[in-house]
Amino acid sequence: NWQSIVDPRLPPIASPPSREAILAELGLPTQSRLLGSCGPLMAAQNTTDVVWIGMLLKILHDDLRIVLVGDGPRREALQRFVTLGEVVDRTRIVSSPAEFERIAPHLSLYLDAAKWTGPSSALLAAQSYGVPVVAVVRGAECAHADAPRLPPFREPHL
Repeated sequence: NWQSIVDPRLPPIASPPSREAILAELGLPTQSRLLGSCGPLMAAQNTTDVVWIGMLLKILHDDLRIVLVGDGPRREALQRFVTLGEVVDRTRIVSSPAEFERIAPHLSLYLDAAKWTGPSSALLAAQSYGVPVVAVVRGAECAHADAPRLPPFREPHL
């Protein structure tokens, strides 16, 4: 069940690995700031939106790197999108959801762009580590009429 990536019954890991160790494992520079997201790599997760936002933010923050934790049927399409967006050197896709608990404490920002309602357990786990969280809300899924809305995303034809 990808909606429950992090088991809410378990406390966060007692001593996460150091930031330097995580960056080394991911093959990223030591000064990297991490934009992370976690969930199944499927259309409803909107992982292409996360990469797109990362591509835009790299203009302002040269040290920003994208870390996507998850696997699924859209993995190959997402990898093509990363290649076309010329952010291969800035993006890491980590297949094992268990790795999220090790990476989460070192994120500079957690981004949730999923279509389903309610916070994911990964979002709550990121918050428990004090990581700033941005959740993108779209169209009719928004509970408040005056809240900002994004237009529906059209998947690129790759």
